[in-house]
Amino acid sequence: MENSRFMQALAGLSRPRFRRFREMVESPFFNKNKRLIQLIRLTDPVFPRMDHPSLAAEKVYPLIFPGEKMPRHPQKLYDLLTRLNRLLSVFFQLEELDEQPLEGHLLTLAAFGKRGMEDSFEKEFSLTLSALESQPFRDADFYGHAFRVYGQNDLFYSSYLKEFRRTEDKTLQIVTDHLDTWYLAEKFRQACRMVNRQNVFASSYDFGALSAAMDYYDSNPEKFDDIPAVSIYYTILKTLQESEEEGHFTRLMSLLALHAGKFGEEEARSMYNFAENYCIKKINSGRQDFQRKLFELFRELIRSGLILQQGWLSQWDYKNIVSVGLLLEEFAWVRQFLEDFRDKLNDSIRENAYNYNLAHYHYFTGDHGKALRLLQRVEFVDVFYHLGTKTTILKIYYEMNETESLLSHISAFKTFLRRNKLISSYQHSIYNHLLDFCKQAYRLKLKLQEGGSAGELAETRQKLAGLQAEVEGTAMVASKSWLLGQVSNIN
Repeated sequence: MENSRFMQALAGLSRPRFRRFREMVESPFFNKNKRLIQLIRLTDPVFPRMDHPSLAAEKVYPLIFPGEKMPRHPQKLYDLLTRLNRLLSVFFQLEELDEQPLEGHLLTLAAFGKRGMEDSFEKEFSLTLSALESQPFRDADFYGHAFRVYGQNDLFYSSYLKEFRRTEDKTLQIVTDHLDTWYLAEKFRQACRMVNRQNVFASSYDFGALSAAMDYYDSNPEKFDDIPAVSIYYTILKTLQESEEEGHFTRLMSLLALHAGKFGEEEARSMYNFAENYCIKKINSGRQDFQRKLFELFRELIRSGLILQQGWLSQWDYKNIVSVGLLLEEFAWVRQFLEDFRDKLNDSIRENAYNYNLAHYHYFTGDHGKALRLLQRVEFVDVFYHLGTKTTILKIYYEMNETESLLSHISAFKTFLRRNKLISSYQHSIYNHLLDFCKQAYRLKLKLQEGGSAGELAETRQKLAGLQAEVEGTAMVASKSWLLGQVSNIN
């Protein structure tokens, strides 16, 4: 019994919530079965230790069913647990409803409507509209609720009362407008997530009616340009689909500056994530001017507090902030940031993330030995740590002229890219280009170091110039700036 699904769920409650659930079971409105009350009270003294020996079936059964011998499979006891689990489900539903008062208004509105209670319906409709307008955010949920509120009003007068009013056409138009807004906001938001996931993981999606939705927006910009829940996600989608058109990014940053406060912290942060990813992709393509844009974006997030999620800093934000700061040689700022935000990382990943990023700090400041030692402590809990660690080790071996280690590392890196199914085609491309160009550059560097006739040296330099032009002309190369710097240093 102590290992049942119900007991496991009960153990996850806080003490106040457990007390409220016990009171619910004891309430005759929800339950009149005295054995259920007796059973929940048995858990009280040992909560939250639902695996306590006193809750073993052989201990509980004679207390609930005195005078009865417990059978091998005590089905009667299991039935009580099932009923308690159903009550727990109702408890969770009521808890959620209590946290979403607008949902309560909508349910009340529907109840009055079904029963034809016109006076009560009109009063509740007024209260529901007030509750809707008092919502702090103007996200997709706001327009979804608006669609349902006005939809209930139209349904009540056109169906339940069978009464046509002059306002009916206007109400129906409002319903339709809110439906369009809700649909477009959610459609564009989900499409942004799908495109982004395709760029990161080896995933493929059917985008359904997305083209039609975008065509509708393009045909009616005046209806949606002033609705951030739609216009921001539409613009994010355009940055993903047409990344070469930088005007989309400029517009996105302008929209976020004006309207980020109209969304909850989590959603506003996710919008900025798309802007971050756009900058990172540009940087990977060789656009060094986007390093400063990304750095300032991060500093704004730190100043506003949006960088933290429920008081914690994402390990990926920690990594990205350190990376761009190092690229801009903001070494003192980065070193301070590493320490200031170390304790803001979740306990389970703190040391791994700290060691990884501190290693990169030491690499950029020229202490390759410390960097390598720290990277050896990093656990490959994620493909991104694996890629980042392998890339930094590649750079260290190259710069330290460790020929055997470098060539072996390039071979192992390529095998990893080929075998790992979680790596997207984009990542395959940028890292394979990096490895191929790095190998060519290193061989040309060795040739120049070995010397030779004037003609041989001229030929090697010609090949080096060709390699530099090829790297510059290749859009998708990981660590492109570093690679071009190494090629330039050879000359």
